Amino acid sequence: MDRYDDFNILSRSLTEISADITEVLTQLDGFVRRVMVTLTSSLSWRTAADEITQARMVPIGNLYTRLSRTVRDAPRL
Repeated sequence: MDRYDDFNILSRSLTEISADITEVLTQLDGFVRRVMVTLTSSLSWRTAADEITQARMVPIGNLYTRLSRTVRDAPRL
């Protein structure tokens, strides 16, 4: 009878450990998903910010050639 009791205790312990491991894996999966979403949005924001910075860094010569006629014609108006 003692063996049956020890076996039951061991079986319950293994079941509880298995349930605990499953819960930890579920929480870990949720955490990893949240981190991935955060990194993805952060990287996409960083990419957008880099693109905006690149758009701002247009050589002044290109702008000057476009605006030179406008600047010359402005006093005539």
